[in-house]
Amino acid sequence: MYEQLERRIETAVLNQALEKWLLESPPPSGPQTRFKIRYALQKEANPVKFIFFASRSQAVTQAYQAYLRNRIRRDLGFSLIPIELEIRSSTDPARKRPGPTRKRR
Repeated sequence: MYEQLERRIETAVLNQALEKWLLESPPPSGPQTRFKIRYALQKEANPVKFIFFASRSQAVTQAYQAYLRNRIRRDLGFSLIPIELEIRSSTDPARKRPGPTRKRR
């Protein structure tokens, strides 16, 4: 159990797993429940905490969070300990691109 409490998952490994999970069970796509999970990272070990960045964090249902938690437990080896999930809003990087810059004379 202590080994699981101290385990750290690299961000790249976590996001590869996340990509697979999203393909196997895509998020709901209704008008009120539509969201995209962009990426995830492990914030802490002991207690184990993961942060998922979603386009609309308020739309991520408890059921989908339970799905993610269960996949972390099964696929990443955290079967014996509690896991905390935090869902944060992210912005689409394509929307935040700055416009063309002018050269000063």
